Amino acid sequence: MPTLELPQFEWSEGFACGVDLIDRQHRNLVDITNLLRQAILRDDTVSSANSVESLQAYARYHFAYEESWARDRGMPQAALDQHARRHQAFADRIQAMAEQDGREDGDGRALHRYLCTWLADHIVKDDREMVRRLLHLDGAKA
Repeated sequence: MPTLELPQFEWSEGFACGVDLIDRQHRNLVDITNLLRQAILRDDTVSSANSVESLQAYARYHFAYEESWARDRGMPQAALDQHARRHQAFADRIQAMAEQDGREDGDGRALHRYLCTWLADHIVKDDREMVRRLLHLDGAKA
C-alpha cells in the first residue's frame, strides 16, 4: 500500500501546551506512533505489536502524570474526572483496536490513523485548554 495512505505524524510547535514535561511526553507519544507506522510499512507484525504495547504503557504513564499535574494546580474535580474519562476512553479504544487487529490479522493502519487523529485533537483542544486555564488560575508558569 502507498506510504501516502499512512502519513507520518509530524510534531509542530502548534501542539505545544507550554509545560515542558507535558510537551516532551506528547512528543514521545508522537514518536511511538511513528515507530508503529514504520513497523506497519515494513509489514513487521512483531515490531507493530511492540509499538502498540509501548504506546499503551507510555500513555498510562503520561495520563497519570498529566492528571496529577492538573490536580496539583487546582483543576476542579468534575473537570479532572472528565479529562480522565477521555484518557480512559482512548486507552480502551487502543486496546480494542489492537485486539481486533490480532484476531483479524489486521495491519494496524486503522489504529495508526486513530492515534494520529485522537492525539492531535486531544493535545490541541483538551490539553492546551487545560494548561491555559490552570496556569491562568494560579498565575504561575509551568
